This record gives sequence, C-alpha cells and structure tokens, in this order.
Amino acid sequence: MNSRMTRNDARAGVFFIVAAVASFAGLALYQPLLGEAGAYVTDPARGDASVLGGAFLESLLVIAAVGTAVTLYPLVRPHGEGLAVACVAGRVMEATVIAVGIASVLGVVALRRDPAGDAGAMRAAAAAWWACTTRRSCWAPAWRSA
Repeated sequence: MNSRMTRNDARAGVFFIVAAVASFAGLALYQPLLGEAGAYVTDPARGDASVLGGAFLESLLVIAAVGTAVTLYPLVRPHGEGLAVACVAGRVMEATVIAVGIASVLGVVALRRDPAGDAGAMRAAAAAWWACTTRRSCWAPAWRSA
C-alpha cells in the first residue's frame, strides 16, 4: 500500500473522530433549547453561550462531514465510481441538513435576543414554535388534524 493512501486513511479517520465528538458535544450544549424551548426563549436569565457553543460545534460537524466525503472518495472509487459518488453525495446531504438545523437554532437565539419585541409576543411565538415542533398540527392541514 502506498503512503498516499495511508495518509488519506488517517485523514478520513481524523474527520470521523472530529464528527463524532462535535455531534455529541453539540447535542449536549443544545440541552437548554431542546429541554424546554418555551422557557429558553422567554426567560432572560438563561444564557445563550451554551446554545451558541453547540451551533459552533455543529458547524465543525458540517466541515468534518464534507471532509470525510472528500477523503473517502479516493478510497471507495476502486470499488466503483458510482458508489464513491453516492458516498460523497450522502455526506454532502448530511452536511446540508445539519446546516439547516444550525440556521434554525440561530433563528431561535435571534428571536430570544429581540430587544424591540415585547414579552407577550415572544411568549406567543415561542408557544407556537413549540406546538408546531412537538405536534403534527403544523405538518397536516387544519381539516385533517384531530
């Protein structure tokens, strides 16, 4: 085996480790938001540092997912070009979904930090967001939700 492939193997392993650590640590830092989102949005005493740290770690996860795809491509290509492209496409899709999740979390933080909004409007928006994410009512037409 040549040294180029061995270096690529090591890079892929590092990207996998970074992805695993960043995903678990990011999930742990998101707990103030995931535990009770309505209380997080309306309670000014809760800090944003944990949630913003989780968003940063999830950004590292996006980079690691794309890095994994790029480093695995030459390793998987000898087994089939289509398989290698599918591997890259899957990891890029994963990174895209994670990036959309980061944007959603940052949107909730921005909603919480809105100094111009009054507390009643923030509570109503938080309650609507919480109801939409925990029930099927946002995903089904009004005549179908029972």
